[in-house]
Amino acid sequence: MARQEILERLADSHEAQIKKTLENLEADIISGISKATNDDNILTTKISIDLRKDLKRYMEQYRIDTDTLVRDYDQIVNSFMEEFGQLNIPDKFKSLTEVDLLTINQLKFQSFSGFEEIANRYLTEISANVYQNAISGKPFNEMVKDIRGLITGDVDRRGRSMSTYASQIAHDSVMQFDGQFTVFKAKEAGLDKYKYAGTLVRDSRPHCRTHIGRTYTEEQIRQIWQGSWAGKSEGDPFIVRGGYRCRHTWIPIVEVEEDVIPEEVIEPTSIFGKVSDDEKDLLSEGFGNKVTSVSKVISILPPLRQFKASGRGEYRGGKGDILNTGGLRKTKTFIHEYGHRIDEQLIVLFKDNKNLDLWKKLSKNSKVLGTLYSRELSQVKSVATLTADNIVEDAKSLSKNLSKRKLTLYNEKRKATDGEPLGALRDQKRIDATKKYYKNLSDNETSILSDQEIIQYLKSTAIVKGVDFSPTNKMIYFFKLHLKHKVTNNQFSGTFEDFVGAITKEAIGDGHGKAYYNSFPKVFQSGQRVITEGQTAEAFAQHLTMNFQADKNIRIIENKLMEHFAPNVKGGYDNVFKEFNKLWLINFMF
Repeated sequence: MARQEILERLADSHEAQIKKTLENLEADIISGISKATNDDNILTTKISIDLRKDLKRYMEQYRIDTDTLVRDYDQIVNSFMEEFGQLNIPDKFKSLTEVDLLTINQLKFQSFSGFEEIANRYLTEISANVYQNAISGKPFNEMVKDIRGLITGDVDRRGRSMSTYASQIAHDSVMQFDGQFTVFKAKEAGLDKYKYAGTLVRDSRPHCRTHIGRTYTEEQIRQIWQGSWAGKSEGDPFIVRGGYRCRHTWIPIVEVEEDVIPEEVIEPTSIFGKVSDDEKDLLSEGFGNKVTSVSKVISILPPLRQFKASGRGEYRGGKGDILNTGGLRKTKTFIHEYGHRIDEQLIVLFKDNKNLDLWKKLSKNSKVLGTLYSRELSQVKSVATLTADNIVEDAKSLSKNLSKRKLTLYNEKRKATDGEPLGALRDQKRIDATKKYYKNLSDNETSILSDQEIIQYLKSTAIVKGVDFSPTNKMIYFFKLHLKHKVTNNQFSGTFEDFVGAITKEAIGDGHGKAYYNSFPKVFQSGQRVITEGQTAEAFAQHLTMNFQADKNIRIIENKLMEHFAPNVKGGYDNVFKEFNKLWLINFMF
């Protein structure tokens, strides 16, 4: 059965089931009151108080029945995943993950809570009504009329009856569950285009008639749904759709269909949340316009308070929240400084978060957040400090036998140079022989990078760049030796040098200087090795900068370099974004 058919069937059947449940509830309560009245058909005050426990028992069946309704939502999940699996998306998104299952359970709980809220509200109201009727000595027939008005309702009192609210929730919960899960999976797979689908009936709203069958981007949808129309519900358009009792839903698609609204009609919004035009432009330049783990994190941050483009690049956090890209407004500088902002602002966000319990469940095996939970929050100023122990591990590895490694590197390079073919300096035979000599040495040297990758990288880091520059076989071989012994030189990018320099306090690498790192407060210590806030901050910012290097090939290469030199630091920072994406998910859900 098609997903839309399942949705409509469940919405209609759940509404019918809840009405039947409430009719039974009404009959049970009236029967209970009837048995509790005296010979004059009057309910005494004492009996009305004692009757409350019976009312709770009658209401319990309502809770059981609504729990059964919510369990039916698995049918929605199955039908969605069947359709979703047919899209041209990576296979990893075509099956349910542990996070997916947890999300489904949370959405089910959310729906059940809506039913339970009604139960609690009307239990209180019915109990109060019965008690007041007992005090006033109202006859049984009139009490029955009041009870029916409260539960199943009559024409005059329809607006406040339990039946009205419960049947609406029974219908809307089906559609809202579908909407929440749909957009969650679509975002997870990086999709942002949706078709508004469903059947039109006699009383379908003009708003829905206008948009049914049409395809929009997420930005367009959110802009359109800012309008007003009869029956509109407030909230996320993917959840509320056309409004109360709307029968329509969103279908994620991979390609834009012909019926998409032209871009000029809709002012697009940012995937980075509510930000200024300046911030949006810079974020787009630096981080692209695709949904990524980083864009998700940025979208849950507050907008940047102040932006400058003069002097030198820097970020000043705290209440100021000022980012300066420097006089030239360099994209690379912006990424680096925005990395500092993410580092600080995520902790501010964490401290103010209202869903910590759920977050803890989602992150029960998280080393990053486990560290955060164990710390005194007032002492934690940035997320990068949570992985300071990773810096210790990699710093130890990179410093171990460093002098010996440098000496071995020097000797291997000297030996290779001494073994070069002899002859006149500009003799073509010597030149050709030298090329072959270093090619053989290079071929016999294993490396994390291919020769082509090394050539690309050396071209990108050359002090004097140009189309005529082509790394020699000797340069390729020597670079492989530096990789083998994990010793950097000026052939590595300044960004990478600063990254490893921050980790080792420039035992290797180059950048801010040891004095700079030591000027910051200590955040972690292992033996004699002290890690400061300056080290964690700069390593974090450069890790982000390399991950958004404009050249995709260089981006891949520098990720390999990070994995080779500092696997613990790289993994730790990658995990920071992974864990804070769970907060994005929670904020999206609620």
